[in-house]
Amino acid sequence: GDNEIRLWDLNSGENVSLPLLNSCLSKNEQACSVAFNPHISCLTASTMGGSLAVWKFSGGGLAQSISANLWKSVRVSSEADVKGALSVRWANKSGVLVAATKQWDVCVLKEEPLCHDFHEGVVCVRVKRNAAAILRNAAPTFILETDRPIDGIHVNSRFVVIWSSWDIQVYSTGS
Repeated sequence: GDNEIRLWDLNSGENVSLPLLNSCLSKNEQACSVAFNPHISCLTASTMGGSLAVWKFSGGGLAQSISANLWKSVRVSSEADVKGALSVRWANKSGVLVAATKQWDVCVLKEEPLCHDFHEGVVCVRVKRNAAAILRNAAPTFILETDRPIDGIHVNSRFVVIWSSWDIQVYSTGS
């Protein structure tokens, strides 16, 4: 294992290093499995310590320079924390990542778009597939858990509206 991922452009011989440290992991981590998804321009590495490192390519196309500043480290959600990951593989075109662990568990991960809204001092952000954090001025953060996945959020000064493909739920902000 190594503590950086090195990429080469086979045509030009140009290469770039992506340190695991830049991906929010400790400097002692070493990569043991690497997978790339060209459909979403995402590179993932599992480490000997069982963590995941993820980078997204932010350039216009992979045919251009492979400069390190075009690779942005992505923080993996704590909800998607895969401890003991030994091997990672991307599914074709779907953006689904499969991680196999030391304990013979298989974890299936998929990037979710940020779901949020805000209005006049009220902010609501999905923090898990079925939970949202509501922040209101100086009041403490309130975590609202639902029995359905959250597909959308709308906020105004009096209500928080959360919907899924099954239903719409309306909550009062207490004002």
